[in-house]
Amino acid sequence: MLNLSPRLIFPTELEVAASSQTTNDLEIEVVYARDCFFVVRGHQQLAAAIRTQQSWIEARLSSDEAAAAKVVQGIDSYIFSSWQAGLDFEFPFLPD
Repeated sequence: MLNLSPRLIFPTELEVAASSQTTNDLEIEVVYARDCFFVVRGHQQLAAAIRTQQSWIEARLSSDEAAAAKVVQGIDSYIFSSWQAGLDFEFPFLPD
């Protein structure tokens, strides 16, 4: 497990699903690519942590290389700006 600032984890989905959470959904899973962390599972939890201004959250580092490759190909600044506007915060920097 990693302890990370939620403001340093970048989303990979535009919208956070409003579905009910299962036990497996409570864990945040990230990949490390392009010198940044990206969430691959747990977008709801990440959004809640940002919304409540948590300093640190626990996240599991994924070993799924296919997920990491998909993230690198799908980096979209529109997703980041949408999250910033929707959650009223700013990432300290944006990935390349």
